[in-house]
Amino acid sequence: MICRTGSKRPANSDTASLIPTSAYAPLLADLKARVRAAQVKAAVSVNRELILLYWHIGREILRAQKAEGWGAKVVERCLR
Repeated sequence: MICRTGSKRPANSDTASLIPTSAYAPLLADLKARVRAAQVKAAVSVNRELILLYWHIGREILRAQKAEGWGAKVVERCLR
């Protein structure tokens, strides 16, 4: 395996033996839980921003429809 520095590690290095077997499962479970929590937090943040964006878009469409009157094809013009 090539490291970022460009030096090669021995192919037979056994990194799994650095962690005791009894501690491996809880460590792995903790790491998986952290990754999942971060994924959920990111998804919630993205969804919040998208909802705000859609709300602002809707508000602008309503503002334009009030200013130009119903039937002015505000949405249709936005789609072009």
